[in-house]
Amino acid sequence: MTLPTGAHGSATAAVDLAAATAGDAEAFRRLTQPSLRELHLHCYRMLGSIQDAEDALQETVLRAWRHLASFAGRSTFRSWLYRIATNVCLTAAARQHVAPPAPGWLADALATSSEPVIHLSPYPDAWLDELEAASGNPVAHYELRESVELAFLAAVQVLPPRQRAVLILRDVLTWSASEVAELLGATTVSVNSALQRARATIARQRREGRLRTDLVVPTDAVEESLVRRYIDAWEAADMDGFVALLRSDAVLTMPPLPLRYVGRPAIASFFALIPRGSLRPSLRLTASRANRQPVGASPFLVGLLVASYAAAQVVGAPLIGRFSDRYGRRPALLITICCNAVGFFVFGLANSLPLLFAGRILSGISGGNLAVAQSYVVDITDAQHRARGLGMIGAAFGIGFVIGPLLGGALSVFGYGVPALVAGGLSALNCIAAFAFLTESLTPARRTDMRLKAQPRTAFALNALLDALKHPQVGPLLNARLFFAFAFNLFITIFPLYAQSRLGLNAPQIGFVFAYVGVLLIIVQAVLVGRMVADLAAGEILASVEMAAPPERVFYALASVVSSSSCRSHSTRI
Repeated sequence: MTLPTGAHGSATAAVDLAAATAGDAEAFRRLTQPSLRELHLHCYRMLGSIQDAEDALQETVLRAWRHLASFAGRSTFRSWLYRIATNVCLTAAARQHVAPPAPGWLADALATSSEPVIHLSPYPDAWLDELEAASGNPVAHYELRESVELAFLAAVQVLPPRQRAVLILRDVLTWSASEVAELLGATTVSVNSALQRARATIARQRREGRLRTDLVVPTDAVEESLVRRYIDAWEAADMDGFVALLRSDAVLTMPPLPLRYVGRPAIASFFALIPRGSLRPSLRLTASRANRQPVGASPFLVGLLVASYAAAQVVGAPLIGRFSDRYGRRPALLITICCNAVGFFVFGLANSLPLLFAGRILSGISGGNLAVAQSYVVDITDAQHRARGLGMIGAAFGIGFVIGPLLGGALSVFGYGVPALVAGGLSALNCIAAFAFLTESLTPARRTDMRLKAQPRTAFALNALLDALKHPQVGPLLNARLFFAFAFNLFITIFPLYAQSRLGLNAPQIGFVFAYVGVLLIIVQAVLVGRMVADLAAGEILASVEMAAPPERVFYALASVVSSSSCRSHSTRI
């Protein structure tokens, strides 16, 4: 990560350097002041403790003042300060830390623990804000957040001091191997070797689940609400409620004590050791921010949640289609729209993972009504206007793809459940409007005729799909539709995760991107579809639409899982 160099290379800095070398303390302060915060953070990464970083920074400044005359100008003044700070930290890291005495009630847990002793303390976000304000670079924002996460710092503290220094200088500060070798007084070969060993240790920590870089950052409102609930549960000495707020894979550590508890049951067993209410008077919880540390869900879990919706559509679409053929388009649409509203309400009010999945599955089953809507258009249009009518359904989808992300992104600042509740309300209004204004397109006589002509078949006939794939005209179109669905749903699943994690975009900004995609959908579906299919037979178009719907959902589910898995397994430099 490239940090700002301030005015070190300017003519003013040269004047201050000459004055400082002559003993001007104020000139020396002007030289060092721009680098103090980043040097402090460097010492913190090296030592894992704010107090130790403070001591190391003071020692660095003192050594720089005493040996200022030795600065020959072969590198920048900032690099020279980093050299001093790194050597100070290497000396401090080599000292034997004395662990503080542990409470008696932890004696049994300490006796059986194999957890390494780690000295780690949080780093206030207010201090990190100073560095971000100076850089003004969104990429630097992401890299800074990543390099101060507690999980990464805990993994770094396990490394030997020199490997730790090499990893931080090479992968965090992006120094070259030759620069690091010069700083440490080593060879380039030894630096590269130390870096490989350090990266191997970090990779092992990641495989063991001790280092995770795949968390989705929530909005400030959601995070603040959760923190408030944590504090309320603690103040009420409600340890059961406190533990219930944790993620299922939460980890509790107590640096510098060698303790580690993984998962809610293990953490609950730890709190069971504490006499209820005994800690509340002595340990007060205060809402604060440190190490850019979020709470969130893994991308794989997000992908499974999206995939559950598509998988439910695979099941629901054929069943709803057959229901509409037998009982009419109108009742099928009314029932599915109402069920979709219920699904959104369940999702918005969910306080557990099973309820989240239940809400999406219910909406997914009812979301299979797209084929019914397309059949409705076929019922009320002639062959000349059918393609245009089907295109208008796509355009309506595009309009929703514009308004939905914009509205959802704007409402997400009030909590992630709010957009779902609003969507449920809109679906309920849609159900009322459909009940009042939507007429039946399939007459009883035609339904009877369809039942008499219908051949016995399952809801989803694999043989029928295979036959359609072999059709000389429908087959290529069906294949193109399947792979388009895979690529498109890969994008809509992974992009929010990528944009939030790598680009620092928030929910409203991601909503604007999806709105742009929706505008393109409107243009294609409302304007271009009718012209593109003018020379194709309506029967072939309808057949391709009907046969593509269920397998498209399969690809949708597969794309969701693949995209989230790839995001989860993506390894950053650190």
